[in-house]
Amino acid sequence: MHISVIGLWRDSEPYIHRTLSQLGSLKSLNDFKFDFYFYENDSVDSTKDILKNWCDSNSATFGSENLNLPKYGSVTTVNRLILLSLYRNKLKNLAKNSDSDFTLMIDTDIIFSTQNFLQLLNSIKKLNAGMVCANTRQNDIKDCIADLPTSSDSFYDVFALRDIYHNNGIYFSDCPMILESDRQKWFNNEPVQIRSGFSGFALIRTPILQKCYWSTCGHSEHVNFCNDVTQYGNIFIIPECKTYTEIDTSMITPEKYLEVQKMQRQIVLNTNRIYNLSLQTSLYAR
Repeated sequence: MHISVIGLWRDSEPYIHRTLSQLGSLKSLNDFKFDFYFYENDSVDSTKDILKNWCDSNSATFGSENLNLPKYGSVTTVNRLILLSLYRNKLKNLAKNSDSDFTLMIDTDIIFSTQNFLQLLNSIKKLNAGMVCANTRQNDIKDCIADLPTSSDSFYDVFALRDIYHNNGIYFSDCPMILESDRQKWFNNEPVQIRSGFSGFALIRTPILQKCYWSTCGHSEHVNFCNDVTQYGNIFIIPECKTYTEIDTSMITPEKYLEVQKMQRQIVLNTNRIYNLSLQTSLYAR
């Protein structure tokens, strides 16, 4: 089976060797052909040189530019989202002639294993889906919904997540889904159909990827991209496929956490109450 792997890089020296080692492990899988496509811009550390050497040794496609564009970090400003759309479309263009069966799309700081890749591959084939996403976990932020949290981490990429009714996900939660039917599937480790997601680790059918583009209307660039994807196939998040990311929790004070906890619990309660009430037929019985 033929698999493309695409990833963005910028000032990635703190984790680049770990990620390249993870990517190298994929190549050890039998009966797979992997092609790698990397795009880097404006790095001021050794990222460009490290990538070029790795790509030369692994016959990978490498695009690099000095655009002199600002680096924003993990913020949700519109200018950052516009630039991320630009970078992701440039990366996609590197692989425009690929004839692979599937494309693994990664954020290059995600911690993953070959098992995670195989979980997504098995899921996308079993579900006949257009795209599937991992359940990426963030460190040291426990669930803010449960009275007695059973997990010391929580779901990471809520910004890109929308359920099939376009509801945003829940921050700081083991399960980011709002509707009880989706939450039950999540805790049963069953795939959950979504409208948008990414998680920094997602698998898509390459012919679908080639028809879709990243853009923003002020929300995550993945929302518009996934809207394109759903024209050609369904998207699922796979709870049992747990990848990881390391985040800086220094800005999350106990007071802030309690504030978010109260707000998120109310969102879950109100949304499900309204949803369940709207499904009742007895209100209209005469």
